[in-house]
Amino acid sequence: MILFAAMKLIRIDTINILTMRVAITYGVKVINMVCHTKNIIKYILRSFRSQSKLHIKTLLLKMMKNWNLITGEEEIRILRSYSERSRQLTLIYA
Repeated sequence: MILFAAMKLIRIDTINILTMRVAITYGVKVINMVCHTKNIIKYILRSFRSQSKLHIKTLLLKMMKNWNLITGEEEIRILRSYSERSRQLTLIYA
């Protein structure tokens, strides 16, 4: 009878340990999910602010200005080969 009670006690302790481990594991996953969701929402809200649109517009204008400065055949060839290799890598990893 005492042996049966001891086995029952060990079984309860094992279940409690497993339950605690599962609760901690899933609790951490829920916390991570909440943090990631919060960061995604912050990113989306920041992207819709008018100030960030101004920065993007400034960046695009600088890119257009730099692109117009490229006139040499060698520069165009380098850019073309770079874009072709980038596209191939994108297709491989996609």
